[in-house]
Parts: sequence; structure tokens; C-alpha cells
Amino acid sequence: MTTPTPLTAAAIQMISRDDVAYNCARVEALVAQAATAGAQLVVLPEFWPYFGTDAHRRRALAEPLGAGPLQELLAQLAARHRLWLVGGTVPLVANDRRRVRNACLVYAPDGSLSARYDKVHLFRFERGQERYDETVFIEPGGRHRDRWMARRAGGVLRLAFSRILAADGAV
Repeated sequence: MTTPTPLTAAAIQMISRDDVAYNCARVEALVAQAATAGAQLVVLPEFWPYFGTDAHRRRALAEPLGAGPLQELLAQLAARHRLWLVGGTVPLVANDRRRVRNACLVYAPDGSLSARYDKVHLFRFERGQERYDETVFIEPGGRHRDRWMARRAGGVLRLAFSRILAADGAV
């Protein structure tokens, strides 16, 4: 049996704002900090580019797969720091023009897109006057390709985290 190679991972936590430029600059700084600390895998939070209540603004941020400033930033960060980057979620163009796809994009150390998963299970909450419903602004994934990419993305993460757990003696 071979000894697993340790993998250093970083889970980025941040408070996203309704200011995309601020959030992008913050992600750039936090990924650089994680890379400097030795991270080989960095995971960003969901909704990192924009966390606001303006549905029109959210739709305006949606990018076609493979093009747009948010995806370019993630690819550049992965390549610049030579690490795996799980891009939290990025708003992608959806079939329904009123909504976006909430896509988790995984970038390889060369900056290439390695996996995509479109969020399937959308959060919905209602209590009295309080209400939050992702189905209003997110189009759920669920096509066969999404499941295949989810397995691929999951495989990357399982490989990474199995190394971490093995290094800690947990596996």
C-alpha cells in the first residue's frame, strides 16, 4: 500500500456584498493568501460574486459558460497559483431568461474548466412574513450532464479530501 500524498486545502469564508468588484477583489486576495499558505485546493462559498436582493442585477451578472469576467477571474486565479479552485457558485445564463443557473465550476491548476455542477436542490423558506425562495431566481439543474459533472466534481473533491483524511489518520 502506498502512502497518500498530503493535500493542503483551504475553505474560503467571506461575507459577500452586493458589490461585485469588491467581492472579486476580496476573492483574489483570499485565494492568494491561501496559496501562500500552501493550499493546493481552494473552495469558495456559494454566491460569492453577488449576495444581494436585486433579481435584475443577479440576472445581469449571468454569463454564458466559458465566457465572462467571473469565469475568467477563476481560471486566472487557478492558473496563477497552480491550484484546484472550486469556484463556489457563479451565475450562468439559464434557459428561462427570468432566472440564472447557480453553477459550481471547478478549475484545474492550468486554469482549464474541469467540472461543472448546476445546483439542483433549491432553498425555500417561509415563516409568517419572512420568505426566501431560490426557485424565483435560480433555474434548477438536473440534466444528465449535470449529474455526470457532479460525479466528476465530487470525484475531484473526494480525491482531495481522502488525502486530507488519510494524512490525519482518519481513513
